[in-house]
Amino acid sequence: MEYERKQISKRNYTNAIFLCSCLFVFLFVSIRVVNAQVSPSLAVFPEKFEFPVSRSEVREEELRVTNTGDVPIPLRFRLVRWDAADEVGGINYFEQKEDSSFDIIQWISFSEADVILEAKETRKIPFTITVPANAEPGGKYGAIFVEPAFPDFYFAEGATRVLPKIGILLLLNIPTADLEGEIMGATSVEEFTISGRSNVLSQAASRVVSLFRAPLSAFAAEPAVSVDVFSKTPSDLVLRIKNNGIAHLRPHGRLSVHNTFGAKVAEAELAATTILPGKIRKFPIMLSQTNVPLLPSFAERQLALGRYRATVVLEGAGEEEPLVQTLSYWIFPWPGFLMLFLVSAPLVFTGWRLRNRFTGAVAALLSGVGAGKRK
Repeated sequence: MEYERKQISKRNYTNAIFLCSCLFVFLFVSIRVVNAQVSPSLAVFPEKFEFPVSRSEVREEELRVTNTGDVPIPLRFRLVRWDAADEVGGINYFEQKEDSSFDIIQWISFSEADVILEAKETRKIPFTITVPANAEPGGKYGAIFVEPAFPDFYFAEGATRVLPKIGILLLLNIPTADLEGEIMGATSVEEFTISGRSNVLSQAASRVVSLFRAPLSAFAAEPAVSVDVFSKTPSDLVLRIKNNGIAHLRPHGRLSVHNTFGAKVAEAELAATTILPGKIRKFPIMLSQTNVPLLPSFAERQLALGRYRATVVLEGAGEEEPLVQTLSYWIFPWPGFLMLFLVSAPLVFTGWRLRNRFTGAVAALLSGVGAGKRK
């Protein structure tokens, strides 16, 4: 009897341990799965800091970070330098330290290195910019990365880790000391061309024009005068601007196209675009056609004829006066003329063949009318 009681007690104790273990495993796995499925999200303001600073200046700034998700997020702030990677807005980031006279990473410090944001919480994060006394003049460019700092056990083993990382750009400019009215940068047009020209027509036109302006080069491999000829209205213009200064610039402006008679036939707005020192930036151009009254836009593009002039005017290019660049080209729409010929030629030929019958019919009609009047 005592033996059976001990066996039952031992069996109950074993079952209790098993149930507790199952419950622990279930809760542990469930928490890991839930955590792995929750996707944290962040928002920051502002998106960039852009202002001039002076040597030995200490400037206090702050950024606002919002946890837009439903779980608390531990955050850390990482500082990097950045530079243009290409001509269309790509960025390269650098973390290695350089000389403090131009390394913006070493100028910035946070009063709070790590913070924890509760769900839906917004917090102001102060930071200090301390410009050294020997700072090099010109543009200095960095970024503050705000990123979650979850421990490894937050993620399920083997799960893909997708975490938000937001960068706030810093564009600082240190003017050259003791220079009044200095020009911190100047731009130049690296390329202003139109793609899609007709090589055959352009070569022929270049040789004809060179025959009058530089006769000796008219039959050379490359004529002295180059003429761009297109078979229809071009739409792809290439504009590349170089910043020759030591500070970043944001030029903006307008491009317009005029025909032989001086009428504007197309235009495009050039939005303000940041160009770093020593870099080239390609401006996207979307031409807006100005249609000729009573003529469909398709026909206008196909039958455009004559000399055209494209002019770009840039403001804020580092000079007191706007930067102006002009490009001339010709349009000879031979496909349109060929189509017009193919359509009209049969009609003209048919009319020519039937001209005698038509003339005789008209003469007979007129003679009949005259005889009727005499009666």
